[in-house]
Amino acid sequence: MVIEVELAKLKVVVNDIQAHQTSVDALNEAGNQSEENASDSEVRQRLELWNCNKATHRQHDLEDALKEALKRTFSAQVQDLMQWLNDINGSLSASKPVGGLSKTASEQLQGFIATFNELEQSRPKIEGILQQGSDYLERSTNESLSSRLRSLRRWSRTR
Repeated sequence: MVIEVELAKLKVVVNDIQAHQTSVDALNEAGNQSEENASDSEVRQRLELWNCNKATHRQHDLEDALKEALKRTFSAQVQDLMQWLNDINGSLSASKPVGGLSKTASEQLQGFIATFNELEQSRPKIEGILQQGSDYLERSTNESLSSRLRSLRRWSRTR
């Protein structure tokens, strides 16, 4: 993701600034003295560029943006999975004539087995999303997400 790359770049810059903190402090002090002697806006702008707080604020902004992007992606994954499960439920619960000729019954059984296998293959994905959702809910409260995860848990218990 672009946000992760920018966050990594910013961490490198912050580490560089912290490694040279004494030089940064000396420059800030010289800038403060210059600012006292002249009220030049350029001096203030240069001080702001050296100010580590800017980098820290930028890092927090990028981290918040990354969390929000991950939350939206996760929410979309849960929504897609719920829609897929509801579609399967609709196809399974649709009334269709059962049996008849052995060939028809065999085709219906094969269709059911294919659907069952598809559900079983997605079980690890469902369990992974449930775990990830539980982790998210431990860190924050989101009633909408909590409700969707409860529905998804009901589906995961169905066999």
